[in-house]
Amino acid sequence: MRTESAPYSLHRRSSLFYVQFKNPVTREWSSPKSTGTTDRNTALLTVSEWIRDGVPQSRTGTRRKLETIFTAASVLESARSADLTPEEAARIVDILRGRGLVQVAAVQKGPGDQDFLAFLAQFWDYDRSEYVAEKLAHGQRIGRRRCYDMTCRLNLNWRPFFVGKTLAEITKTDLKAFSAKIAKKGLKPASINRILDVGTIPLAWAHENELIAANPAEGLRRFSGAGVKRGVLEPDEVSTLFADQWEDERSYVGNLIAATTGLRAGEILALRVEDIGKDRLFVHHAWSIKDGLKNPKTNEERGSATL
Repeated sequence: MRTESAPYSLHRRSSLFYVQFKNPVTREWSSPKSTGTTDRNTALLTVSEWIRDGVPQSRTGTRRKLETIFTAASVLESARSADLTPEEAARIVDILRGRGLVQVAAVQKGPGDQDFLAFLAQFWDYDRSEYVAEKLAHGQRIGRRRCYDMTCRLNLNWRPFFVGKTLAEITKTDLKAFSAKIAKKGLKPASINRILDVGTIPLAWAHENELIAANPAEGLRRFSGAGVKRGVLEPDEVSTLFADQWEDERSYVGNLIAATTGLRAGEILALRVEDIGKDRLFVHHAWSIKDGLKNPKTNEERGSATL
């Protein structure tokens, strides 16, 4: 017997007791499910157990909480009755794709249907990237050298693994499998994370800009661990090093400047005559093979006293 306020209904069918649960959102009753018993008290205990621990699923043998069952039913009802646009339907499919629940869907093509590797290639193309243009427009730093390095990592690591995939087809399962494959190369944790950034940064950007409905990289574990400790030369080792005859005088001068001032390699390469003061060097620029002269790393000019 059913009542409007009861959370479930218990009734007998062919000697066995069946239960139906009421969805508190849709106010609809679930399909009848057998408790497997002819005794009412035993059936009530079974129903109480299901409410507490979840309802057994006949196909998988697992249990699902009633809240999950009700949520899924509400989503299905909304999908059946809601007045959706093709774009909204495509976003729903993208969400299901991102969770690995569907492989293909006959829906209007959207931005998520572009080739994933082509998307990554353009994302890290300094001259064509919307991401780069956005960062520069907001006064943030990103150089050609970084884009070049990311493109190299893309071609070496991502391209062989994700060939033929569209942007919307990438799932967290794909990314986990890719992470595990990269980890087997025996690289340092920081190196693995830089390789992962090639795809995870673009996927986050794609989600923020509504190219895909969900970010499959969200929550993906980063790699951690102690890196190789860098040693520091002792004073007598430094003296020995600079006392030797160097084949390239430019290398000697550059390393001597680094040792006595702490300048970075790119800052030393960018030094000009006008940067040489009476008792110090002035750091106005840095230099890289892809960017040429550019602002120093901190975007601040400074002076460095020589010893």
